[in-house]
Amino acid sequence: ATGAKGAVGSFYNFLGAFVRRLMEDYNNHRMEAAQEKQQFLRAFTRVIIKHGDSIATLKSAIRFSGIDCGPVRLPLKNLTQEEEKRFKKDLETIGFFENILQ
Repeated sequence: ATGAKGAVGSFYNFLGAFVRRLMEDYNNHRMEAAQEKQQFLRAFTRVIIKHGDSIATLKSAIRFSGIDCGPVRLPLKNLTQEEEKRFKKDLETIGFFENILQ
């Protein structure tokens, strides 16, 4: 809506199909559907930030989306099982799994 033709972001590595659907909605003047998808991305970003906004958090999200990229490299640390459980619960709350598996 602001005139941008593209963007760069780490989320596109595993949310590319979702973002493509958002762009298709926008380009086909389905503004309500495009806005709903944009709101989901905003909620997803808030969850990522809440859980540390780290490579470990992103790798967990990528794994949840079906792509296992392995552990983070040292000196970084993976999320603990408890941290990952809380993260996954927050993702479920925003509809992450329904949105990315469409």
